[in-house]
Amino acid sequence: MKHNKSVMDSKIRLAMKYQSDIEGKRVTKDEVLVLALHEFMKRQEKILSKGCANIGK
Repeated sequence: MKHNKSVMDSKIRLAMKYQSDIEGKRVTKDEVLVLALHEFMKRQEKILSKGCANIGK
């Protein structure tokens, strides 16, 4: 998938600002990426578990 690096960087900066506001301290780009990947993986697990439940029917 092709993406625009400047758009991705601006989204990461915005996420860093919001996460910093939530946590009350500065967060790094790596921390924001880890949080995003964790949330993405949770959504994938939810989708996969629904798919596996439908297979057994």
